[in-house]
Amino acid sequence: MTSIAIEEQFVKNFILKDKVKRICCELASNKKRDEAIQKIPCLLDSKYVVFSGKISNGKFIEIVKKYDCLQAKCNIISDDADDGGYLLLDEAINKLMIATGVFIAFTDKLAIIKDEYVSGAFSVCILYKR
Repeated sequence: MTSIAIEEQFVKNFILKDKVKRICCELASNKKRDEAIQKIPCLLDSKYVVFSGKISNGKFIEIVKKYDCLQAKCNIISDDADDGGYLLLDEAINKLMIATGVFIAFTDKLAIIKDEYVSGAFSVCILYKR
């Protein structure tokens, strides 16, 4: 599967249905990609949200462990050098905790989205689709 196809699957799984086509097009555009990444945290389909808010590192790991996928390979969408790459989910969590912009790590069933950096505990949204 190509990087674009993988990102399209993420968008189809977790973004509001009426925004899917537009976000897919913007993510595929070099010119609009950064703007699209910034929009994603506001366009999540709430029916898949299992946690949303500020969270400490320990609580974060505890929640993600419930889905038994810390060693799963996940794809990255971010507004930094990690964009388009992939990491094991536990490695992505470590990156996510120090990232200062939007950072999205996702598998076919789980997505973790960290919005812009806020001092103290960071704000994160965890989505799960069966």
